[in-house]
Amino acid sequence: MPRASGNDLCEVFGYAPDDRTDAARRQWKSQECPFVGGICVKHSHPQEGGDVIVYGSCSVLNRGRTGVDEVIICPQRLYANGYNSLKKCVYDAIGRQPAVFLADEYSALKRKSKLHSEYVVLLGHKSGKEVSVSNPGVIDLSLDWVMAFVRNSKLEVIMPCEV
Repeated sequence: MPRASGNDLCEVFGYAPDDRTDAARRQWKSQECPFVGGICVKHSHPQEGGDVIVYGSCSVLNRGRTGVDEVIICPQRLYANGYNSLKKCVYDAIGRQPAVFLADEYSALKRKSKLHSEYVVLLGHKSGKEVSVSNPGVIDLSLDWVMAFVRNSKLEVIMPCEV
């Protein structure tokens, strides 16, 4: 089947939509996110007991003024390679790359007293929970991610990050 030029799905469950390899078929059948695991969050919201359809759409091709670009359309896709995009945000914020831990990793290391002298804890999706900021009548919001930089057991910097 011919693909649309410049306006097309680029990734479905992490594979090209016309990829018919066994690996791609297994991924589609599982309906799991190849980047963070668990069932894909891109799905329909049926009314009155209808079937849920899991789309699996990760990125699309979009024709713009300067050519065709791949555009990520699912926030989970941003968490590929061990949350590498968030690690880049940490580097941009503090100018170096200390150890970075998800909430469960941090908790396990803390229990074992094996934390580094410098580290960042990521709080957000599948890592603790989103941090809420609330002042009744003034502000009520939830941050996608909060990155907490700790040095020598003291909180040095809090970095909010919206996806």
